[in-house]
Amino acid sequence: MPVVNRSLRWEIEDQMKLHGYNINQLAELTGINPGNLSMALNGISRSMTINQLDALGKLFGKVPGWLYELYTEECISEEKLSRPRLVPYLVRCAEVGRNDCIDAVVSRILESPKNVNIIFSAAEKLFHKGKHKESERLYEDVVSAVKDSFSEMLSMSHYRLFAISIQSTDAEKNWKAVIRFDPFRNRLPENHQLDALFQLARVCFSLKKWSEVEEYASELEVLSTTLCSEEKLVPKRHPVYYYGMGLLYKAAIAEERGLYELSKKYVHIYANLEWSEPLDESGQKEVKQFEIWGKANLYTLEVLSGNEGIINEYADYLASLNRLNDVVMGLIAIMKSANT
Repeated sequence: MPVVNRSLRWEIEDQMKLHGYNINQLAELTGINPGNLSMALNGISRSMTINQLDALGKLFGKVPGWLYELYTEECISEEKLSRPRLVPYLVRCAEVGRNDCIDAVVSRILESPKNVNIIFSAAEKLFHKGKHKESERLYEDVVSAVKDSFSEMLSMSHYRLFAISIQSTDAEKNWKAVIRFDPFRNRLPENHQLDALFQLARVCFSLKKWSEVEEYASELEVLSTTLCSEEKLVPKRHPVYYYGMGLLYKAAIAEERGLYELSKKYVHIYANLEWSEPLDESGQKEVKQFEIWGKANLYTLEVLSGNEGIINEYADYLASLNRLNDVVMGLIAIMKSANT
C-alpha cells in the first residue's frame, strides 16, 4: 500500500470526500467565500487562514487544534515567514493548548532573532484578550531571545510577566517577581511607567517591604507631575491618582513606623490635592476619593496619637459608613490605641 505524505490540503480533501461535500457546499456551510476557499485548497495565490481551518474542522466534527501541526506550511516557507499568518496561528495554538506546535514554530521563528517581534505580538494579543497564563510562555521566549537590555520589547515583556506573577497570593513568588522586574521599570514606554511603579509599591506594601515602598512612592510623586503635561501619554488612570497614591503610601509607611505627625502631613496633602492644570471629570473623581480617604485616615491617626477626645466623633463617622472593611479598620485602630 503506497505511503501518502500528509498535507493540509490532502487531509481536508479527504474529509470532503468522506462527508460528500463539494467546494460550494463547503463554502456555504462554513461561511467562507467560495472563491477564496477554492484558491486556498488549490494553493493558488491565497493561503488558508487559521480561522478558515477552524471553521472546516468544526464542520467535520474535529477537536479544536485539528491539523495545526500541518498549518506551518501556510506560514513558513524557505524564503520567508508570513507574519499575518504566524501571529494569529500562535494565538490560536496557545488558546487550544497546542504547545507542541508553539515549540516547533518558535524555534523556526528564532532562527533569525529579528523575527522575535512576531512572538511578542502574539503574546500581546493573548494578554489583552485576558489569556494571561497562555501569554506567559511567549513572553518568556521573548525575554530569552532579546539580548539588548534596553529593548522596549524586552522591558514590556518583563512588565507583562510581572503583572501575571503578582496575581498569585504566594508572597515569595510575588517578591521574586518584584526583584526580576525592578531593573526594567524605568525602561518601559512612559505611558506604562506610572502604573508599573504603582503596582510595585502595592505589592511591596503587602509584603511589608517599607524601604522599597518608600522608593517607589517617591518615584510616583515625581513622575506623575513630570508626565502630566505630556498630552500624548495615556496611563491607566489620571496622573493625579498616581501622585496621590505616592503620598498615601508615604503616609501609610510613616504610620507603620509610629511617626504619626509625619503621617498626618502626608495625609493633609493628599486629602487636599492641588494639581498644576485644570482637572477633567476623571481627575476630579480621583481628588474626591483621596479627600474621603484622607478624612478617615486623619481620624485614625488622631486616635493612634492618643487623642481620646475625638473617639466619639470618629465612632459616629464609622457608623455613617457603608463600607464594612473601613469600619473594621477603624475599630482596630481604636482598640490598638486603647491597648497602647
